[in-house]
Amino acid sequence: MRMNIVKIYEHDNIKDIFLVEKSNGIDIFYKDQKPFTGKLEIYGKNEKLELTGEIQGGMRSKKWIQYYPNGERETVEHYLFGKRNGRYEIFFKDGSLMLSGYFIDGKEDGLWTWYYPIGTMKEKSNYSKGIPQGWKFYYGDGKLKSEGIPIVNSDTKKINRYNRMGIKIYEGYFENMINVGKFIVYRDNGELSRKGRYKNGKIDGQIENYYEGKINSISTYIEGKLQKEYFPNEKFTKYFDEKRNLIKIEYDIEKENLLRQNGIENISKIDRIEKKNIFSKVLVYLEIIKSNSKINKSKTEEFLRKIPESEKIDILNKIEQYLNINEIRQIKFDTGSVWTGKDVFLFFKEGMEL
Repeated sequence: MRMNIVKIYEHDNIKDIFLVEKSNGIDIFYKDQKPFTGKLEIYGKNEKLELTGEIQGGMRSKKWIQYYPNGERETVEHYLFGKRNGRYEIFFKDGSLMLSGYFIDGKEDGLWTWYYPIGTMKEKSNYSKGIPQGWKFYYGDGKLKSEGIPIVNSDTKKINRYNRMGIKIYEGYFENMINVGKFIVYRDNGELSRKGRYKNGKIDGQIENYYEGKINSISTYIEGKLQKEYFPNEKFTKYFDEKRNLIKIEYDIEKENLLRQNGIENISKIDRIEKKNIFSKVLVYLEIIKSNSKINKSKTEEFLRKIPESEKIDILNKIEQYLNINEIRQIKFDTGSVWTGKDVFLFFKEGMEL
């Protein structure tokens, strides 16, 4: 028996040819008030074939192919009773494979593989009834980028991420497509950077921030919004509004008493309280600057000259990030001069002889 073929061209309206209704999420094609059985071909500009597939009893069936304007296949999929069933493929415009996987009863199942245009593997995932059970992402050179490892008898997956050198930069947990539970962030050299927890996909509670292996600050979040950040070594707390703008700084009593003694004039007292890395001491200067306190110019210059050569570039970069020079309009020195935030940044730079 000859198959009934319906061809639809660019100027045609498919609604004039088919009535398409949904039944339990499945498209049903009607023609002449009856479920259609036959082959459908859709043509675009210059009568180039864009889509072809079979329909049985009104439902998509067997192989369906969609084409790029250049004639290369874009997608190849298989149907059974209107649901995707069997091999599923997506291609790049040059005909090379982008994605390969399988459907069973309309849901992803088994191994799915994605590729970069150059042909190397981008991702591979295992599915069961539409739910990913584990996955691996790769950089273009084939090195592992991230992985999701299923936990036995649980919907939770452990997540690991790596940089291009193969060093782990993140570990955490994923459940029902959102971040949950504890997480750890590492710097590119593998050094610990942050530790905390997710709750319902948002950072929540206390987050520990590390510098050179030690706690540098503790941030407090509520449903993903930063509330405050405490610097235990510097002995002050920063408070933020809903847009993460700094709204106030509160010092511990010991530090507040020290700062009242002419700002940072007495360097030796700061050294005794800080007992830590150079950048922590620099933070004290920056906080005084932000609070518009007067600072001793000559003592500051003396301090900057003592910063080790090996730390100068790193500290200057952190100062630029930490001190938003565009927000600060006036800085007061004990000499009576008033500088802009940019002037202060240049002062720090020149003071370190960079």
